[in-house]
Amino acid sequence: MPEFIDPKTPHLGVTPHLAPNFPYVEKADSSNLGPGFRTPDRLSVPIDINKIRQWLKTCDAHHHCNASTPLRDAGHAAWLVDVSRRCIVPFKNEPYVALSYVWGKASSVSLTKSNLSKLRTPGALSNEPLPKTILDAMTLVASLGLQYLWIDRLCIIQDDVAGKQSQIQSMASIYASSYFTIVAAQSHDAAGPLSSRPLRPIPPQSPLSKMLYSLLPGLKGGKQPRSSQHLATARTSKEALNLHSIDLIHTVWFSRGWTFQEWLFSRRRILFHNNTVNWECRLVALHEEQCLAPLSSSTRNSHLHLGDETWGNFHRYARLAALFAPRKFTFPQDVHDAFAGAAGIFSRVFEGGLITGLPGLCFDEALLWQPYCPMQRRKAVVTAVDDDDAVMPSWSWMSCRGNVQSEAWAPGWAYLDASGPARGREKPPRWLVRPTVEWKHAERLGPEWHKVSTEKRPDEIPQGWDWDEEQGCFTTPGSVSGQRFSYPVPLGSDPARISHRSRLLRCTTRVARFSVHPAAYNSFAGDCSVLALLSPGSRSSFAGCLRVNRFEHAVVGEFPKDPIVLIELSEGFVELSFKPSKIGVEPSSSLEAEQKPDCAAAKEEQRGCRMSTEPVAGEKQEKQPEPWSPPLMAHPLADVFDEWSLPQWKAEKFGGRVYEFVNVMWVTFDVDNLAERVAVGRVRKKAWEMASKETMDVTIR
Repeated sequence: MPEFIDPKTPHLGVTPHLAPNFPYVEKADSSNLGPGFRTPDRLSVPIDINKIRQWLKTCDAHHHCNASTPLRDAGHAAWLVDVSRRCIVPFKNEPYVALSYVWGKASSVSLTKSNLSKLRTPGALSNEPLPKTILDAMTLVASLGLQYLWIDRLCIIQDDVAGKQSQIQSMASIYASSYFTIVAAQSHDAAGPLSSRPLRPIPPQSPLSKMLYSLLPGLKGGKQPRSSQHLATARTSKEALNLHSIDLIHTVWFSRGWTFQEWLFSRRRILFHNNTVNWECRLVALHEEQCLAPLSSSTRNSHLHLGDETWGNFHRYARLAALFAPRKFTFPQDVHDAFAGAAGIFSRVFEGGLITGLPGLCFDEALLWQPYCPMQRRKAVVTAVDDDDAVMPSWSWMSCRGNVQSEAWAPGWAYLDASGPARGREKPPRWLVRPTVEWKHAERLGPEWHKVSTEKRPDEIPQGWDWDEEQGCFTTPGSVSGQRFSYPVPLGSDPARISHRSRLLRCTTRVARFSVHPAAYNSFAGDCSVLALLSPGSRSSFAGCLRVNRFEHAVVGEFPKDPIVLIELSEGFVELSFKPSKIGVEPSSSLEAEQKPDCAAAKEEQRGCRMSTEPVAGEKQEKQPEPWSPPLMAHPLADVFDEWSLPQWKAEKFGGRVYEFVNVMWVTFDVDNLAERVAVGRVRKKAWEMASKETMDVTIR
């Protein structure tokens, strides 16, 4: 199960302010299901279209989830399907429904330059072999009294490269502007039906028949759908929808890359999966047996929805990226187009925009992304369309499919303060990155390179910011009222900032060569292998570690025999103390030393491998402090700092309150002298300083 999902924890283990972007989580009420709740006894029991109509009517009158926003005005569809006339028509400023589904391998008509004129003829779609999902969606829209439906394969001219790209860039607005979105997650692809059950209006039941229906759950018999099998344990609406959420997460629809932004930007969704139909808007989530309550329009979910951003919240972005990274594509190079909606929104609020998925505001921290489990490299598939511009750079998380460990980006949101009396907990240990390299990026080799605009801390408190002495944090009024900051950062949205799709990174940095210890270890919180680095001139002295994008067993026997090339990315430090610290204090010799544990003693015997604690040549001996408790394994960042669980790590030697290091990237060079990322890790700062280094111009692809 992905790292961000845990059914045993609140919100299914999803970060709370991601909850609005996850199916049903946090929007369901805790009311008892009651004796009237029952799942269908057999697949012939119809889905009531009147219930869907009632949901829409109540939301229109009381929730106002479909109100206009800047995102909705950012672009619009070019074509729509007229479900009454059964043809394609130019976009009209009238309500339309959007369809989110899985294309699959089902062959059917798509809109092209050659058939556009034909498909605009009334009745033309009645003569085309349309997939079952699309036919059912058209029928549903017509049954609800609506006329227009947006479907990507019929409303985007597929062989118009420029026009298609424009529509892809407008995808967020297209789904955000829809009257509602039909989510077709029941079937594996478009060839399957919208639902395994028929859809039709059902006359209201009399109180007597409703009571008898609830008392005789087994009366109808027949094949029982799988929804009954696990929903039988649910006692509240929240429990029922949480089970539906888990089911939806495991559908083909949820695994596909294109459906990611279709889900995120839709303000109201009618979901078909698990042999049922559910409702979700910005305020509530309902299962098939529930009626939508006329809540006040002032009642609003406490968390921002994507599209509401007015400032660069990297914490939020990192977790959205982690949700997107496991998604699959038929053509892996589509990853950028499928993320374009989210990228466009965040690029406007991050100083420096986005560079192939990495925010310029905290670019040095974003480069430190790590796999949680071994990830699959996305490789561009050549198609009939010119794919020379397919961007698959090794330095970006977007080049891999799998689980990204978003916690590895934690220093990137160090400006967010989540502690203090208002939060009811102590300040977490600080983990900060110091930039040491200036980065430039480009789409291709040539004279045109763009400088990465990274965050710079102001020397003075900017206008509009206030220091809250009691809370120990910075605050600012307006759009981010209530958010606490450790230090001021650029705020506000700028439409001129764009999302770059650069292939190449260039910098002038220090390069060193380190040997790798001939043993592989499993990362403390995941399934990637971890390699220990040896100090130059030593066969055993620990210098640092790298997390490799491979399983431990796959690395055994393939250790580099020659020293590997490491390039400096930045410097960093993390507090090893669990206690609160004063904002703004940098690590120095004035910080009192604290006692550190021997975290590796037990593991050394298990691994059958011991390492000496001999100092690096020329390095001064440090006083060995007494062990302390709790051990680093209990440190809040132990999941990220793999070296703390290695048998080679000797905490006595590296004692002190602060662990200082250099962030490094292991690279290899091709025949054109272009570097490629192999792994990212850390080298102890003193070991790096003592190593032989050279300054080089490095271009990474």
